[in-house]
Amino acid sequence: MILRFYLTAIIVFLISSGRAQDITPKEADSVQAELNKPIKDKDRITDLLQLASFNVHLRRISDTMLKASNDYLHEAEQLNKKTRYPFFTEQSLIVQAALYKAQGNIQAGKATLEKVITLSKSSNNQALLGKAYYEMSLYYTSDFFHETMLERIKYLQLAITAFEQTNHFFELARCYRFLADLHQLVNDNRSAFAEVKSALKYYDQAGIKDKQGAVSLLGRLYYEEGDYRQALQNELLALKIATNSSSDNVNLICQINNNIGYTYIKLKEPEKALQFFSQALDIAKQDKDTPTVYLLSANVVDAYLAMNAPQKAVRFFHDITRQYTQPASMKYEGGDFGISHTYLKIYMALGEYDRARFYCDRLIQQASNPNINLYTLSLYYQLIANYYIKTASYEKAQTYLKKDRDLVDSLKSFSGIAQNYKLQFSLDSASGKYQEAITDLIKQNDAKDSIFDATKSKQIANLEIEFETEKKQNQITLLNQKAMLEESRAKQANIIRNVTIGVIALLLIIAILLYRQSNLRKMYNITANQKNELLENLVKEKAWLVKEIHHRVKNNLQIVISLLNAQAQYADNSASMDALMESRERMHTIAIIHQMLYQQEEKTTIQMEDYVNNMISSLQQSLTNADRIYFYSDVDPIALDISQVVPLGLIINEAVTNAVKYAFCDKHPGAISITLKYAETGRILLSIADNGRGLPAGFDIGKSRTLGIQLIKMFADQLEGQLSFISQSGLELRLTFREDKPENFL
Repeated sequence: MILRFYLTAIIVFLISSGRAQDITPKEADSVQAELNKPIKDKDRITDLLQLASFNVHLRRISDTMLKASNDYLHEAEQLNKKTRYPFFTEQSLIVQAALYKAQGNIQAGKATLEKVITLSKSSNNQALLGKAYYEMSLYYTSDFFHETMLERIKYLQLAITAFEQTNHFFELARCYRFLADLHQLVNDNRSAFAEVKSALKYYDQAGIKDKQGAVSLLGRLYYEEGDYRQALQNELLALKIATNSSSDNVNLICQINNNIGYTYIKLKEPEKALQFFSQALDIAKQDKDTPTVYLLSANVVDAYLAMNAPQKAVRFFHDITRQYTQPASMKYEGGDFGISHTYLKIYMALGEYDRARFYCDRLIQQASNPNINLYTLSLYYQLIANYYIKTASYEKAQTYLKKDRDLVDSLKSFSGIAQNYKLQFSLDSASGKYQEAITDLIKQNDAKDSIFDATKSKQIANLEIEFETEKKQNQITLLNQKAMLEESRAKQANIIRNVTIGVIALLLIIAILLYRQSNLRKMYNITANQKNELLENLVKEKAWLVKEIHHRVKNNLQIVISLLNAQAQYADNSASMDALMESRERMHTIAIIHQMLYQQEEKTTIQMEDYVNNMISSLQQSLTNADRIYFYSDVDPIALDISQVVPLGLIINEAVTNAVKYAFCDKHPGAISITLKYAETGRILLSIADNGRGLPAGFDIGKSRTLGIQLIKMFADQLEGQLSFISQSGLELRLTFREDKPENFL
């Protein structure tokens, strides 16, 4: 993610310097045209100062523009000697300070602003004071050192304090937006979230529609929180606003395209990422911004590598290095604009480790830069360690993993810690340290859990901010926050699944090694006994880990059920409450499966008789009016894999729930039977029947669009089964499907 950090930093500061004007290029043309007409002196002074300010705040300003700005300022000062408006005198000083900065006369510019600050305080002119502090913040945009950014933060906060005592909403929005940018760069996302929301609020109050910068920043912050769908939504909205705007948005559009590309990388859609990275790169090429061309080219390479196309990556990057001279300076707190680590990743993907070694050595040299950004340094350590793992230099790999571990621990970067343990797992596996490798997997999972917990805490903190600043939308925000937590829980379940796959793969490797060793059993009897004992311990640990996984999944589902119960308390009507309760029962249906797997010893299948009985008991306790219905079950001794039990259980849940709710009227007692039998060879028949009132005359269940029927059809398709409904003396659901025999890996 360091490339995204670099590019964001570059463009943020370019835009901060280049879009500080109060008027757009189109408006500047109109003001210029107005100067050619006879107008009052006061209006002419206003126009002259506006044009001078517009010119000196351009991102790229020529000597001709500097001279024109100086002429505008001089004419305004001469006219004001006749009108004698103190307001114009102070405004002239603000523009003069900006002109000094554009000319490179930093000392004179700061001295002029200090004079304005003193005048503003003595006259209690908060608007002028805010402008002076804002202009002073622009003097700290030349580098990315932490202390420099803190200085700019200080002056922006002083500007906001002054502007908040006025009705200058545009200036407030602009200051909050840049302040949020800076806090995001120094990893204070909580402050950045609050500030960007304040910026959006003040943009609305000022009637400004061109708020693409703030919307894009909100997308970046959601990206940092791992909410990639919300990030993508905001970035696409920002791109739409910027594209339709008449403002100078070239660099911002470049940044937004880059952010969208990284979001698609996280969403596992590298082809779309490549499209947006390429659009951003085209802008940088047209702007002849070579450093940004290299940074964006590195992102394009990432997309190609994610598409498993290293040959395309190397051809593309070779073309870039031939067309564009590599930047000579090592800027942005260390690093060569991604050139070395991009080539290192490419040649490692190609398996050309001799060519990769040169770039690994360059990264080692760059890592010694005392001004290097610490997150960049962590990336370098991990790439260097990965190179040494691939080339079997295990001691060197361990050295750099140890350096990285100390660094990510000090930064409290859980994602960095997780990546470190992932590499440690690769190293220990390659070294034959299988016991340590399993420990690495567990620690990697713990780090990912910490990411989830940290994200959850940040989400809750952001929710508190929303409550304080947007009270009228409090209830909607609360429900959205809970939905985000549920989605995070689902992501955590995927992480646990991946850990399980990794453990099974590790056990397969060990089994192969043991098989080879069995051929030498007579010669190495003592060694064989030791290996068998190790295998036995690993199998026990695997069984424990699998049970723990099912236990944690069950607990996660219970948390989701609790959240649904909590949401039900805020339901506006009975329909909403019913929908939440139905969702709760679906979660409970799955939770029963993981509870049974947790309670079993070394089994990966579910005894359907026990499962159906547990479901019936649960539904009787939770469904209204279920106590007057007799439930009958007849289940053959069938054991199914979890991949079939989940959709089958959800079908039973939906069918029984619908029967209880709709089949029996006037509270008459009724009966529901559930049978699960072996039918023809390799197939199973599920029947759920009731003696209720059946379907209404003329009702075509095939065209029904109710959620329950649609879910039943969807889960039946997942089982590749044949589904039918028979309405005769009640309603019967019949489903036949093929029994899948899960493979046993041990």
